[in-house]
Amino acid sequence: MPGLLIEAENISKEYNYTSIFQQLNGHFESDQSVAVLGDNGSGKSTLLQILSGMTEPTSGVVTWRYDDKKIPDYRWYEYLSYCSPHLYFDPRFTVDEIIRQFQRVKQFQNDLTHDDLIELMRFQPHRSKYINELSSGMNQRVRLVLTICADVPALFLDEPCSNLDQQGVDWYHELISTYGPGKLIFVASNDPREFDFCEKRLSLMDFKKH
Repeated sequence: MPGLLIEAENISKEYNYTSIFQQLNGHFESDQSVAVLGDNGSGKSTLLQILSGMTEPTSGVVTWRYDDKKIPDYRWYEYLSYCSPHLYFDPRFTVDEIIRQFQRVKQFQNDLTHDDLIELMRFQPHRSKYINELSSGMNQRVRLVLTICADVPALFLDEPCSNLDQQGVDWYHELISTYGPGKLIFVASNDPREFDFCEKRLSLMDFKKH
């Protein structure tokens, strides 16, 4: 997989004239896993949203390059997959329908089929259920499989084990170990079980106004 490079230069973010973090610099590339750490409300989710192009910094610049070519920000979405417990599926769709919708915009790695994804979710008895019939943990399994198995070079995982029991956490690690190698992975979390595989730590407490 050609290399992805994301560079953050002097990134700062403010909400209602309150500084969230200041002058953050970072150099992130393929086959690197980064744990974004900090107290509740420190801006972990906000940083993931800025790096992925979902929101803009108050100041500073984020640059994406793929195979040494600069990617315009309106195309970043083609290179990433994003998971957050705060992103909801349309409750009018079944699990099967959600997968089909997702396949229209993203391909899956290793030629994974629709049935393969159901198998990975361990959802054979649940594939025809509507999303709002599933528990919060089951919804999170759908999010994680669609995100982690997507054929993209960057994964953004915001509190990925939300609503998962220990069996679900172990399952998450299996997904990461199988489908994460070679990718640039960001994990925003305060729970070591979610980011213990990350070799790099980025603490937002280092970028607070003193």
